[in-house]
Amino acid sequence: MPSVTATVAWQSLHVFAHGDRTAADHLYLAAAAEGRQAVDDGLATGWFALRYWEGGPHVRLRLRDAEPGVADAVADRLAAATGTLPGAAPLDAGAFYAHTADPDGAATLGWQTSGTVLRPAYEPEVERYGGPRALPLGEELFQRSSELAAAALPGVLAGAPRTGVALGLLAGHVAGLLDAGHDELTVAAVLRRYALSWAALPGAPRVDVAAARTRAEREHDLRPEQFRTAVARLRGQGGTGAGTGLPGRWAAAVGTYARELASLGDDLHHGVWPALTSQWHMLANRLGVPVADESFLAWLASLALAGAGGPEAMHATGRTAATDFLQASKFRRGSMDRQAPRKAAARPDPAAGRDLLPGGQVRLPPADPTRLTTPDLAGALGLRRSAYGRFEGELAAADLGTLLGLAAGVTATVDVEEDGRPMRLDLHAHPSAGAVRPVLLDVIVQRVAGIAPGSYRYLPGPHALAPRTAVDTAALLSASPYTEPREGGLRPVAAEEAPVLLLLGIAPGAITPRYGQRGIRFALLEAGHLAQNLLLGATALGLKTLPIGGFYDDELAVAAGWDGLVAQPVYVVPVGVGR
Repeated sequence: MPSVTATVAWQSLHVFAHGDRTAADHLYLAAAAEGRQAVDDGLATGWFALRYWEGGPHVRLRLRDAEPGVADAVADRLAAATGTLPGAAPLDAGAFYAHTADPDGAATLGWQTSGTVLRPAYEPEVERYGGPRALPLGEELFQRSSELAAAALPGVLAGAPRTGVALGLLAGHVAGLLDAGHDELTVAAVLRRYALSWAALPGAPRVDVAAARTRAEREHDLRPEQFRTAVARLRGQGGTGAGTGLPGRWAAAVGTYARELASLGDDLHHGVWPALTSQWHMLANRLGVPVADESFLAWLASLALAGAGGPEAMHATGRTAATDFLQASKFRRGSMDRQAPRKAAARPDPAAGRDLLPGGQVRLPPADPTRLTTPDLAGALGLRRSAYGRFEGELAAADLGTLLGLAAGVTATVDVEEDGRPMRLDLHAHPSAGAVRPVLLDVIVQRVAGIAPGSYRYLPGPHALAPRTAVDTAALLSASPYTEPREGGLRPVAAEEAPVLLLLGIAPGAITPRYGQRGIRFALLEAGHLAQNLLLGATALGLKTLPIGGFYDDELAVAAGWDGLVAQPVYVVPVGVGR
């Protein structure tokens, strides 16, 4: 639930109007005109508006410091206007709520007739926008956002593509963030996490993020430089506080807002990103952009910001990003004073990510070497095979605990000194450069005795599984040519019945602050070391496995609930009973 503070300065009007999106556009413009006129006439000191759906389609107009009787008069005029809106038409409550995650919304959320105006108290989302000191900054940007949407909508009603207008404003949003000092990759990752968030947001409209990603990839391949060029053109417009054109004005406003948020320091709750992302969402909301299109636009922007190449880049010859990377990540004897690891860098734990769900961890049975059917290393090396065909059966929790504990668990703890700081480090059965551990190990449980099916992250310290956001297992398995059906319905690897799927990935941001580009090489090597441990451990337990490194990267990432930038998949390993 959002935090709420008492704010007497704002009055709220919720104006309901049934009809198509054109009706909603005209109602928004009518509300914006009322808010603007009240301020111009000195009858209020501020206004903003937004669209909403609980109880039926409506526009919420907020007036700040309105003179007595002003809100009543505005409510009467807007209620009267709902009867003459272009596109007005009766709506069925069941059909309206069917697209949301609450198809019984008419019973739980109510249903208001067209022309109804409600006057609830204003309840600001204080925490979402950074806390009490940050909220007034957010409310000022609400008004600018509302004005920009009102300026853009006549063009949309005249035929301009709504998503095209929104994409131009998203370029302004990104330009403002970059002007405020945020880097492209961080912004890209935030946009992807935002797109992913719509897949399972309680009560929100359902969004097929995989479809939005596919649509974004097609559009990006057609015009790979378009968005980046638009952002570059809009950069620097925040210097005077007033950009030109609607995207430029938004770039200037976002740049100023982002800097103001950062200046709050410890008074800013939850960091800058929840507020910055919410401000983009609310601008899209005011434009009438469906959340499915928001996900598409966010992913499209992320592809451009991440520098995604077209399909031809895979087999490009001559100088490529790969050759540049290999050269940049080489150690040189005469340059180690500048290339040496930066041991003062922080040690973030990528396993403790924001995609973990609150709630109790699942403690695993301790590793039990007596369960190994092939206890010697030579035997396990000789028996290891990449298994194809069906992966089935039920795994014992003791076997899963033994596999993860021996292959990925903590083997010892040592006290060291680093950059003059004493610290305690966990050691593992696989090597990790500087013990930074940039590798993620997610466990998708399908049939393990005593453990509920679901997606988990393995935490080596407590030897436990932490619940994660839901994984689309069917989509995950169809993200590789080896696990998707071929002609005749056959799959080289039929892993849909596998008791466990292991997903290995790397989080480059956990290691590059220390090792620079060399850290990417170290992270990939570590993922390989861990994968080999898991394969040999499974072999010693009499289980069958197959390391799958051929997959459609972002398709797999979306299915797994990863962003494909901050967390990138490296291997999928189905585990079955019997070799």
